[in-house]
Amino acid sequence: MNFERDHFSGGLLALQERQYPQAVEEFEHALNDEPGPARFYAALALLGGRNPGEKNPDDIERIEEYLDQVHLYTNVTAQYQANVLRAIVHEDYYDRYNMHAGQLDPEMLRASIEGLSAPELEPLVKHIGPAPHSRTWTAVQQVAVHFGLLTRRPERTRGTTRFPDPARPAAVARYFVPTPPRRDSSRFAMAFAGAAALVLLGIMVQSFGTLVLVAGALLLAKWGYDDLQHYKTYLRRYAQAEPKPTEAQMDHWLAEDIREITRVAGEKVMLNTELKIHGGDLVYPPQVVAGYDVDESVVRLGDDNTWHTDTHDLMVMFLTDTLISIYRCDLDFRTGCTTLEQIDEYHYRDIVAVSESAVTAPGRLIAQMFTLSISDGSKVSVAIRIDSTEDSGARTAWAGNEEALRIVKKMVRARHTV
Repeated sequence: MNFERDHFSGGLLALQERQYPQAVEEFEHALNDEPGPARFYAALALLGGRNPGEKNPDDIERIEEYLDQVHLYTNVTAQYQANVLRAIVHEDYYDRYNMHAGQLDPEMLRASIEGLSAPELEPLVKHIGPAPHSRTWTAVQQVAVHFGLLTRRPERTRGTTRFPDPARPAAVARYFVPTPPRRDSSRFAMAFAGAAALVLLGIMVQSFGTLVLVAGALLLAKWGYDDLQHYKTYLRRYAQAEPKPTEAQMDHWLAEDIREITRVAGEKVMLNTELKIHGGDLVYPPQVVAGYDVDESVVRLGDDNTWHTDTHDLMVMFLTDTLISIYRCDLDFRTGCTTLEQIDEYHYRDIVAVSESAVTAPGRLIAQMFTLSISDGSKVSVAIRIDSTEDSGARTAWAGNEEALRIVKKMVRARHTV
């Protein structure tokens, strides 16, 4: 039995299942049996499903070493595949960060795409993350569409998150405007009708009483006019507050926001956001806390006994074996846009305390703060709940807050005991 061949097949199977660390190990055991292809696939698996720009220097060095060695052997297909991958590495890692990378010409390497069939191109399409800084990656996507490997060219958004629902900003704004008490339109109408009746009666009387009746009509008309102006103000205020979106629609928008922001955050923290059991870096799925800006947020207790807010202090936490990466931003819930983005990483042993405390918030509310205290004296705090002495039992809009914090506490405690 050819055990080396078994390792190569095992590497292909692990790669297909996106078990990248296992795939690297299998291909490294198969270097003698399939020297060219095994080295290309080992380099590809070292990317871990990400783009080169997100890898660390040690990984890039290993990838380049394998790609250089591919050309020592006579497998032409592996050489073409290595050329394409090398061009993407050059453009998305070295060019992207303005680093010198020798005399390589990505355009010449890119020409190797023409020598690859659909099955030979497919591994590059499946196992390289979005690399918009690379013209070669873009060319690979275009050819993949032509081959039918992709139904369309993928589009990736970066930076500020935007959603295309044009009705959302106005609808969310109305949700936080109190609906004025219902006002009857019959009062000014009756006043005007009464004034007109008094005038007609005065004309019929044709005496001193006519003046009294006309004066009464004027007073009644003035009262009706004032009431009409109040009614118009009521209509304007009502139009600013109604119709409100349902709580279910508000929850759907928030879930949509968090899903997209988590995806973008995963690209920015430069981690493979798959679980370790699937070849990624994470021990748990990304954990999201949708907090409140204690000083700026407008909050409303909905009919579902849930606190909703127009601004979220959003924190997405990525938990690996050794560290926690935190992507944080402000989410304008009216538009779905994010601002004030920040990324921090902490080793678990640098987290010296995990605490919760209450602070006073505007509007007779109490905000429950969750805080990570760091060994350098800094703190990461977010308002995770809003409580009120008048409205007990109310929930927060994002149901995942409590579970996320439970998992973070669990990981910090576990790593402090290792």
